[in-house]
Amino acid sequence: MNPIFLQVGQVKIFWFGVMMALGCFAGLISWTLLGRREGRDFAFASDLLFWLMIPAIVGARLTYLAANWEYYVSRAWEIWRIDRGGLIYYGGMAAATAAVVVFARVRKQNWRRLFDFVATALPLAHAFGRVGCFLNGCCHGIPCDGFLGARFPRNSPPWHRQLDQGLIDAREPLTLPAHPVQLYEAAFSLALYALLIVIYRRQKRAGTTTAAYLILYPFGRFLIEFLRGDERLPLLGLTAAQVASLCLMAAGIVWMTAGRRKPEAPARTFHTPA
Repeated sequence: MNPIFLQVGQVKIFWFGVMMALGCFAGLISWTLLGRREGRDFAFASDLLFWLMIPAIVGARLTYLAANWEYYVSRAWEIWRIDRGGLIYYGGMAAATAAVVVFARVRKQNWRRLFDFVATALPLAHAFGRVGCFLNGCCHGIPCDGFLGARFPRNSPPWHRQLDQGLIDAREPLTLPAHPVQLYEAAFSLALYALLIVIYRRQKRAGTTTAAYLILYPFGRFLIEFLRGDERLPLLGLTAAQVASLCLMAAGIVWMTAGRRKPEAPARTFHTPA
């Protein structure tokens, strides 16, 4: 795999950045199609994407920098190279959550319904991002013996990781086969996207789709973490991502329970002035 999508002279465009852009575009199209019956048109969806994208990227990058600060202390010039990877999803999710609340207040939206609307496209965009991770070689898995194992080239992140662990020597052109956990998560995210669309269209109470996302995505992420081979931040006998997953699952259960106790507000249709 080559992490570079296109190179013109000294200018390089990385696959990770390309897949991030495609993920955002896919989410935008999904929101536009889904929002038609509610009066949420392309303009609404594009405004929403703009409000969420920048905080999400900043939050994801800052979280990654905090987790890998020792590396970036001596490589300050790499801090802004998000096109090469280096984002932590849960950090971006936290920042985007705050942005949704602000957007709802500014646009006078029911914030629980808006969270449901936003949640539908998250797994779709995330799937594209994980394919980008696979092409970049980051967020890789542990070595495996199965037929699904992927081998990464010399000087890729998994190559250096296996070299540091003594699993290969510096003469090896490829890594040992490793679990393509990035593709596992991409496939899981696509299945979750399809399920959330069905739930959103059939839900009778605001908050149901958000609760489903908060419970199901972290559950899948918790299990996939056991197969991650890149350096993980330990916490309470698990990884930090697994602890965050458990917290989000608990939040999803609370969200769902609170939604059932709260009287349902009548649905609103949003119209954009001609």
